[in-house]
Amino acid sequence: NKQEIIDVKYSSNKLMLTANKPGTINLVDLNGRVISQYKVVESEATYVQTQSLPKGVMLLKFNSEKESITKKLFIR
Repeated sequence: NKQEIIDVKYSSNKLMLTANKPGTINLVDLNGRVISQYKVVESEATYVQTQSLPKGVMLLKFNSEKESITKKLFIR
């Protein structure tokens, strides 16, 4: 059973992003434009305020030294 590399939790006005390895997270709109970028530290939560993000579907792209993962997010 492969462990989830990046975990995303939603609350009313923020996202909590936790990765099990260091890397960077880009939030990208569907036109490919990077909306924001975050450096993540292994096992430390990174908080993103959603009020400042455009509403709708967005891609979360996580990149570490050896892996790249993309997840779809829906921002309300």
